[in-house]
Amino acid sequence: AARAQSSDVSDSLWSIVVPSASALEVDMGKVLVHRSRDSTVVGFLRNTGPVAIRIDAITLTGPDAGLFSVVSGTPPYVIPRGETRTLVFRFAPDSIGMKIATIVVQTQADTIRCPIRGEGIQLQAEMPLHIVDFGDVYLGTAKDTTISAAIRNIGSTPLTITGTSQMGPD
Repeated sequence: AARAQSSDVSDSLWSIVVPSASALEVDMGKVLVHRSRDSTVVGFLRNTGPVAIRIDAITLTGPDAGLFSVVSGTPPYVIPRGETRTLVFRFAPDSIGMKIATIVVQTQADTIRCPIRGEGIQLQAEMPLHIVDFGDVYLGTAKDTTISAAIRNIGSTPLTITGTSQMGPD
């Protein structure tokens, strides 16, 4: 018995669409050793493709990956066509010097890699006094006071003070 063959031809045009995205490089700046800084990176992920893209995972790799973290904006989620996603990163250096890692973004179609960096710095000066109290001063008179060690150089290099300013309401 012979088998009947059938075929069909579509009347509509169609195409396979691949979603795509891009990510920004992140510079966390200078942060004191054993402290941390959070930075909001507006538009960190951008959907550059013609359809929505699914972000499955974001990880950090590299020699200093443990010093960086994603605080807010962790996947999974979908970024609509033409839109962006803001993420918050944290940098907590454990020693002096430039620290680098790679942000790895996994989508349903691709893996995006971009650098993240920051510099650990040592505290160079401290201000043991946060307030100078002049005590009671009668209206129309002046009072002067001497403060010892208002600013103290605790670094290993000379400290240059380039200016001062008065802060606060008074």
